Amino acid sequence: MCKYAVCLCCFFLILFIPQLSFSANAAISKAEWAELMQDQEFKTADQKLGEAYKQTMSALSDAGKQKLLTEQRAWGAKREQEAFAKFGKGTPNYKRFLIDKAYARITELQSYTNNKAGLAKESKTDRTVEFKNEKIPMTVYVTYDADEQEILNRLVFNYKGIKHTVPLTNFEEPLQCWTDISAADYNFDNCMDIAIDVSCGSYNLSQKIFLYDPQTKKYEYHKELSEILGVWVDSETKTIKSHAKGGHAGLIYYFSEYSWKSGKLTLIQKESQDYDDNLGIYIRITRTLQNGVWKEKTEKFKEADLM
Repeated sequence: MCKYAVCLCCFFLILFIPQLSFSANAAISKAEWAELMQDQEFKTADQKLGEAYKQTMSALSDAGKQKLLTEQRAWGAKREQEAFAKFGKGTPNYKRFLIDKAYARITELQSYTNNKAGLAKESKTDRTVEFKNEKIPMTVYVTYDADEQEILNRLVFNYKGIKHTVPLTNFEEPLQCWTDISAADYNFDNCMDIAIDVSCGSYNLSQKIFLYDPQTKKYEYHKELSEILGVWVDSETKTIKSHAKGGHAGLIYYFSEYSWKSGKLTLIQKESQDYDDNLGIYIRITRTLQNGVWKEKTEKFKEADLM
């Protein structure tokens, strides 16, 4: 994973920065760039610059992204020209100039405001979650789009002696309307997992759930868990349960129960209760997985029976 990230970063900068000035003697050719990347200090600066650029881009509107792309290309061309004019290629000072300019650009990218490329200032909120009687401070970072809408950016906290930064920008739609953060052991491996509540006016709770991987020591987004509404953990039965309300003051509802089998989330029970307008009664259908076979049970209730 680390090798991939480094390679992606290098390719990213080669693609978007040096190519603009290849026609001039000052331009860094692909072969020259590859040689520069053999220097660990230069390589580290290049990687950090790529990360800062991607982080900034992730918080921009479409118009802001295009502005920053144009600006970054111009910055790359200017850096090469200035380094060539002052020191000539291949000299120690030439390489040092490129490195120093990279770190200066990182600072600029980290301090973007909505006066540049549509990105508003970054803000943060501190929260504390509790897991196994331990209180763990967390910091939620948010940015704002061109319309001043708050967008979740990342979550930072320490767990098991490691500082974790969980990116919150790798979704099809920006994460907005977040309300809370909680911790639980969703897959019953005795490790702390994280859930972020994101409910934009929805009647039922929606969450983005990240599971801790003890092997990689990283948090990974779990799409299947996150798509279940109203998730809660039953530690006694070691199952995941869901309850979603559908109206009639909660008398119309949908319930589901899952267990983990060989690391996979498996549906073992589902129950729905709906109202039949013609009969004037509530009908509850319960389906349970028993020995690999689904068993179904139907019950009928008057409203008075359920009150």
